[in-house]
Amino acid sequence: MKKIFITATGTGIGKTFISAGIAGICLEMGLKTAYMKPVRTGAEADDDPAFMRLLLPSLYKLPPALECPYSFPLAASPHLSAKLSHSEILPSRIISSVREIEKINGLDLLLIEGAGGVYVPLNADYTILNLIKELNVPALIVGLPGLGAINHTMLTVSALINYEIPIAGIIFNQLSSEASIIENDNIETIERLSSLSALSAVRTIKISGGVPLLKDIMSLFDADKIGQMIRDL
Repeated sequence: MKKIFITATGTGIGKTFISAGIAGICLEMGLKTAYMKPVRTGAEADDDPAFMRLLLPSLYKLPPALECPYSFPLAASPHLSAKLSHSEILPSRIISSVREIEKINGLDLLLIEGAGGVYVPLNADYTILNLIKELNVPALIVGLPGLGAINHTMLTVSALINYEIPIAGIIFNQLSSEASIIENDNIETIERLSSLSALSAVRTIKISGGVPLLKDIMSLFDADKIGQMIRDL
């Protein structure tokens, strides 16, 4: 089974939105695809797994305990959300959940969505970086293309390289409807400095209430590049 960890240059970048687009493309490729969110914070306001199931009814339905091993009400760093809930995040529980998913017969792909960026702590001394490294999976970076993107993205790239974590590529989210000279130059500069390909530059989608249609989300992606990334895993 192929696996990929979807991380970001920060919080609120749109990892779940990007995960939905990738999952839709993979399902169209005929891949039996599952999604998990190891740690979810702000559970009272946001339910990423539920959003994915609503948008992608063909997504393989994992048992709730495997789909999201940890969920906390406060929208904060996982270590703090857990502490204020009188709990502690045990990386071994997350690793065990992934290993159980790996045993599912016929499952082709697992999308693992992280919380925030790579240095987000899960407990006092264990970060998202440690988790990706221990899972031994490649990482996909989701970033914004606007002002500050070069520094934020390159710091994320450097952190992953320092941990010897393979990088599958970068997807830029929330591109302006008419990309500015800053956004275009940022993307080109990051590609040059990182030697990584921008797999897609996803424009902001306008939603007039409710949930966007999957086909509208998928139309924003370069399906050929996403498909090749998945095949190369």
